[in-house]
Amino acid sequence: MTTRFRLACFVVHGLVLGHAAAATVPKPVPRVALVVGNAKYESAVGSLRNAVNDAKAVAKTLRGLGFAVIEEHNVTRDELLKAVAGSLIAFATDAGRTAQDGEGVNGLYTEELLKNLRTPGLTIEQVFKRTRAGVMDRSAGGQIPAEYSRLVGDDIFLAGPAPAASQPATTTTAPPVQPAERAIKAIPVQPPDAACLGPQR
Repeated sequence: MTTRFRLACFVVHGLVLGHAAAATVPKPVPRVALVVGNAKYESAVGSLRNAVNDAKAVAKTLRGLGFAVIEEHNVTRDELLKAVAGSLIAFATDAGRTAQDGEGVNGLYTEELLKNLRTPGLTIEQVFKRTRAGVMDRSAGGQIPAEYSRLVGDDIFLAGPAPAASQPATTTTAPPVQPAERAIKAIPVQPPDAACLGPQR
């Protein structure tokens, strides 16, 4: 059990999104994110090329969304903070698995996560569900992201709510116009046997 937990925390980079409970008086609720990128592992696992890049990219995006971000790189298990009520911890892959490093600057998980973090109208749960679906699709089921959530309360929209659909101007509409009756032109048709025999003498 300890090994599985250690691998879940260290083989992937973790994202902890803390959300303070709203007070009775409506005021801005501080949004805090802890982003951890671990690239250094024991020799059995090896090092990850993109973990620190991934942490930097996610931290930058979250700052742009109004989060106060605590960014850490290559921390030990003892240095990781404990999750508290109102938090969500996301892992690039399930316990005991290794996340795909990706071909570019960021890993597969981070590419999908960044895409969804920036989408207005998605709740935090929807962001991670869509991220998981994208990663599973692109990895043919080989990488399955996981989250541990202790979120409570109202929906949290990371990039804000969806833009309101513009309402069409109210106009008075006339009753529907009945289609005009079509003029049907009668075309005389000869019976088939008469047409085949030709004119009668």
